[in-house]
Amino acid sequence: MRRKWLRAAMLAGAVIALPGSDVSGYRFFNSNTDLPPAAPADAVRWDESVWAPGTTLTWVVAADPGWTAPWTDETGAERQPPLASPDQVVPYVAQALEAWSAIESADIRWEVSGVDADLDHAERGDGQPTIFVDPEAERGSYAGIRMERVGETWKVVDCDVPLAPFAAAAVATEPWWTFVLIHEFGHCLGLLHAGAYPRIDEGRGQDLRGAFGIDPLMSYGSFYGDLVHLALDDHTGASLLRPAPGWRGTVGGIAGVVTVQDDPAPFVQVFAIRLSDGIDRGAVGSFTNEEGAFLLAGLEPGRYLLWAGPLNVVYAHGDLFARGPALDVSEWALMRPVIVRPGGTTDGIEIVLSPARRGSNVTQ
Repeated sequence: MRRKWLRAAMLAGAVIALPGSDVSGYRFFNSNTDLPPAAPADAVRWDESVWAPGTTLTWVVAADPGWTAPWTDETGAERQPPLASPDQVVPYVAQALEAWSAIESADIRWEVSGVDADLDHAERGDGQPTIFVDPEAERGSYAGIRMERVGETWKVVDCDVPLAPFAAAAVATEPWWTFVLIHEFGHCLGLLHAGAYPRIDEGRGQDLRGAFGIDPLMSYGSFYGDLVHLALDDHTGASLLRPAPGWRGTVGGIAGVVTVQDDPAPFVQVFAIRLSDGIDRGAVGSFTNEEGAFLLAGLEPGRYLLWAGPLNVVYAHGDLFARGPALDVSEWALMRPVIVRPGGTTDGIEIVLSPARRGSNVTQ
């Protein structure tokens, strides 16, 4: 049986992805080829023998000696043990898991049973998702995803998430690390990095607010202290991977193509902004493929405005930047609402971008 181990990180600046064929959909690991998939149907999902629909996936905290051992920081100085007991990290793991379990439109049931006294480290591929300590996690944390080839597709069979000693020491006092855990658990679910919303300059220098509200937690956006609540985009991605019974029939989609000077605009961001009584209610994002085609799936029925523009964070989408995205293009908004109906896809949408010098605005 073929196996693959992936390491996806919030802070490391890259996600190592499975092979895929297209990127005109939400950012999922692909079950077949070399790029993220064109449709949710191609996404990598958990092997049902490990985590079946309607069941609970139980995580454990390893009784890793690293939780309570002195550690050496990057300057070579010895520091006090991160925690007095590994039990101290359990409530923060539970809070991070609950962020995903609380999505009503998704079949996600996650829990942490506590510290496993018989397990002092994570064992890859054992089917037991584990939180442990890894001094080599230079950026603080990552998601170690184990996949196996089943027939023609890849399936997730395990995922372990470590904290570096400095992150473990801070998890009880700095909400950022609970946010990082939520992000890494999103990778374990099967989500890659989402696009960050375009920025609104409110006179805060580089810390710009997302134009459509709270940035997706799976993006590398700005969060303004809201480090626990998932955005509409996060909810949609999770629900497409593990839909609650009956949910698929209640949602629809929007499909189309993005061009610039009559040529396809590859790997640009497209967002559908949901409207209710004319008010912005959040956005769901996607990326175009090499032919400029896009698909926005899992949209609740209603009216949506569309926005398209270039990628703006290199380290969140290294795989796309390596393939030559359209960067020197303008942002664009379709102010005429597009109607989404349950069970169908509104297609034939054409978005025409104009050339613009924007490549220098990309965050490296």
